[in-house]
Amino acid sequence: MLSPRFLVPLLALAGLPVEAALLVYDGYSYSGEGSAISGAMPGTSTVGLNRTVVYQGAVSNNYTYNSAGLSFGSLITTGGSMNFGVGTNAITGTISLGTGIAPYAGATVYTGGTSYSGTLYSSYLIKLNKAPNGSTAFQSRVADSIVSSNARYIAAADSRIGSTNAPSLAYDGSDTSTTTVTASTGAALGTTETYLVVSRYTNAGTTASAVDQATATLFVLSLAQFNTMLSSGQPFENYLDGADASALTARIEDKNSTTNNNDFADGRFAGYLAISTNSTSGSTGIVDETRYGTTMDDVIPVVPEPSTVALLLLAAPLFGRRNRRR
Repeated sequence: MLSPRFLVPLLALAGLPVEAALLVYDGYSYSGEGSAISGAMPGTSTVGLNRTVVYQGAVSNNYTYNSAGLSFGSLITTGGSMNFGVGTNAITGTISLGTGIAPYAGATVYTGGTSYSGTLYSSYLIKLNKAPNGSTAFQSRVADSIVSSNARYIAAADSRIGSTNAPSLAYDGSDTSTTTVTASTGAALGTTETYLVVSRYTNAGTTASAVDQATATLFVLSLAQFNTMLSSGQPFENYLDGADASALTARIEDKNSTTNNNDFADGRFAGYLAISTNSTSGSTGIVDETRYGTTMDDVIPVVPEPSTVALLLLAAPLFGRRNRRR
């Protein structure tokens, strides 16, 4: 059987949907440069989002459409991207939110009436354009509602420096008595490059005991680190779990002995939270290629080398004949 890492590009070459295997996907294929994401309907290219309910947000012009998408080497990208800004003059001169304001943006998850159980994977691209030291945080999260503090999954890319303010994550964020957000010990994210943020949550949608803990793991890679992973030839998950600390921008783990609020189902909100604690200088950035899936390869789809493409195209008729014989 072909690995999803190569099957996805083969489907793309054949003109077939490449995101069909994902639980949620948004590549930000919208229209109207600078228009608010809040109030827009999820596009037809999205997967796993309710297209009859608009994106919601606390402050509409904190999240706006950008026709230029982020690129990240051979990672497959489509459409545009989403600008985010928070704090004084973050995106336009009309925004003056003050200290600690946290605008939200998000869409309703629609999985066809079924909940997902198993290991949940997610990824997104992020570039911090303006991040005053000690003031900026950005979270991709799944929660009960767009403004709910009952966050089931959190993957945070953070420019702030300190033991609790670098890239971080949480599993079942409402369970504050047993959930500890463990922060990276490395440097905070900079404003000069794009990062890939990958998360893994075990025992999603299940009840985990203290013996069989639910574990969340966050991996943050720069483009150079991503290319090194590709050249290793190893399965992505094996590489990320075994890589030296110097090979990653961040790797953080959070164990949780209970999973009371960890389902991934219809009606949850896949959204974002931008935070600025600097009242005099705003923070801005770009996010793109939001994915939730059931395998690591699903959320890190890459374009194969030309030689691999040729082999895949040659093999495609053989797979077709095999399927017809079944």
